[in-house]
Order: sequence, then C-alpha cells, then structure tokens
Amino acid sequence: MVNLIYSPIKGEVTRSTLDGVDRLPGKTSSEKEVDFVDSYSANNNDTYYH
Repeated sequence: MVNLIYSPIKGEVTRSTLDGVDRLPGKTSSEKEVDFVDSYSANNNDTYYH
C-alpha cells in the first residue's frame, strides 16, 4: 500500500473574466502567480475587496 499526500505550494491563474470579458491578457506575470499558504489573516478594513 502506498500513501500519498499532495499539497501544492504554487499555482497559476488560467482564466479571469469579468462580465464576460477576458481579463487575463491584461494581467502581469505576478498577478497570474498564486502562492498557497497554510493560513492567512483577513484585513476587514481593506476596501479593495469591498
């Protein structure tokens, strides 16, 4: 028996649309990269997400 645990640490955005418009071509490489972390804390005062 083989036990396997898979936990990616990086990813890449492959699709980004808003109101049916493809937004991926306008994104930079750093905006397309995703780093997965064990935990995070949210800042409720951040107006970017509201």
